Amino acid sequence: MGKYKAVILDIDGTLVPVGKTGISDRTVQTVNTLRQAKIPVIVATGRCGFVLNPKLLGNFWADYFICVGGSMVMDSKRNILWERRLTLAQMEQLQTLCEEKDFILAYTFEDGYYVYRKFNELIQLARTTPLPEDPGDMDPIGDGPLDGYTFAGGKNDRHLTSMPYGAVLHGVPSTIQLPQGTDLSYTMFHPGSYDVCRADLDKARTTDWLLSKLGLTIKDCVAIGDGNNDVPMLRAAGLGVAMGNARPAAKAAADLITGTVEEDGAAQILEQLFSELF
Repeated sequence: MGKYKAVILDIDGTLVPVGKTGISDRTVQTVNTLRQAKIPVIVATGRCGFVLNPKLLGNFWADYFICVGGSMVMDSKRNILWERRLTLAQMEQLQTLCEEKDFILAYTFEDGYYVYRKFNELIQLARTTPLPEDPGDMDPIGDGPLDGYTFAGGKNDRHLTSMPYGAVLHGVPSTIQLPQGTDLSYTMFHPGSYDVCRADLDKARTTDWLLSKLGLTIKDCVAIGDGNNDVPMLRAAGLGVAMGNARPAAKAAADLITGTVEEDGAAQILEQLFSELF
């Protein structure tokens, strides 16, 4: 079938224009052709599973979904195959940091984002973020601030039911250096906003675990992405492809650059690499 035996795709900025919904018909058809040819298609995203729905993805679907930056793996039927959640000690570490620095703090659970600090400030930030000039991911699927999946933490006791997969910080000044090198990793996705995950996880490591179950390695794959959290998988893949609209770090990590998401850049490169199918 060719050199590459699986495909890894980011969502926002790769399949879906940031701040918008829906995947182009061309990209959907390209991915369907690969899946019909028994080439596994894996989505690796910073999102959690609760937003992987037709509202965001349209008619698109994949064989596997790696969510929250590598913290969870689901199959095509949404069965959870593997997961790693934050610990209570890590939550306490984040809470202390955000109280000292006065950051907005939200946690990613399986049913939504729960804001443990400064909920009203987060809603205001989402309403005033200038998406056209600097898209980021403040209001990603478009029905209003934080798209109905963000909740006030109330008594901040949601973690007593289940622990979160990760966290999100907002309102971080550019002058502040977050504590990299701890057991948590901080990845900026928008000026002042960071995804927080366990430092022992990222898209590349979790994808490699999944691929080992399929008899493959990440070197057998094409990985396509645009964001800072895509850097590890772009470096690790057999072929790392950055979107034309990618962040500078993603472009630097990639082997080549394709068209922008608006130009169906992911479909462009996949049709070239798997030309025998098209």
